[in-house]
Amino acid sequence: MSERRPGPLCGVSNPQNIQDGTLCRSLSPKPGSSGVVGPTPGIDDHLRPSLGGGAGHMAEEAWFENRYPNLLNNRKDRIIDMISSWIYNNWGQPRFDESVSRLKVRQTIYSRGSLRNDNEFEKQGDKPQSAFEADKVLGSFAIDVETPITIEYSTVTKSGRQFQKFRFSTVMYVEDVLGLQKHDPIYTRATGWLFPSRQVRRASWGIKAEGMSYLVRSGDSLSQIAQSIYGNSNQWKRIQAENRIPNADKIDSGERLRIPKPQ
Repeated sequence: MSERRPGPLCGVSNPQNIQDGTLCRSLSPKPGSSGVVGPTPGIDDHLRPSLGGGAGHMAEEAWFENRYPNLLNNRKDRIIDMISSWIYNNWGQPRFDESVSRLKVRQTIYSRGSLRNDNEFEKQGDKPQSAFEADKVLGSFAIDVETPITIEYSTVTKSGRQFQKFRFSTVMYVEDVLGLQKHDPIYTRATGWLFPSRQVRRASWGIKAEGMSYLVRSGDSLSQIAQSIYGNSNQWKRIQAENRIPNADKIDSGERLRIPKPQ
């Protein structure tokens, strides 16, 4: 097993691995029990624990789902779509690795360090009750995904045609970077001591997806493929729309088509 080292946010002595695997400084509180509806995040979350900070629960799925349902559902759908599209374009690859694929599934919702506020909460119809809920005073707020992701492939035969299937599962996190960062204008040794940097995954949800594809053979038509998979040749327009085929009469042998789920 390779040695785990602190990241740039936790570059101090005596780091520790907290419950979810995030490598943090020893001052980091451990996450609380899943599903606990804890207190509203505030300044205490950012303070040095010796001054009363970090006492709240850090795994609050129920709290986040109640506060940001639209944002979380939107990100779940976006992440599934991103990874599924990658699989269709890289069919047969046994796993998805963010660092190798160059597809960035980590999505920063707010980053104080770069002074960027995308207003993503309000765009999705959610509104934090305080600036600290979104860490708009100290730190940042992001959605992250656990990678690498193992991809399982299988084959199913329908009316003499072979269709390929995939499925995967992973974990989505709400991740905070709490405290002051060295690039913040107000960062000093004193303020950094009061508001120490740490990376915390507050809550997590399992997400999974599956999909189906078909490798076109010579002589195939969309109506024939639709008949095989749906039992109804008139469903060919669904396949055309899913694959954005401009001319339904022209599909190339060897082309991999995405097959929408039967309704």
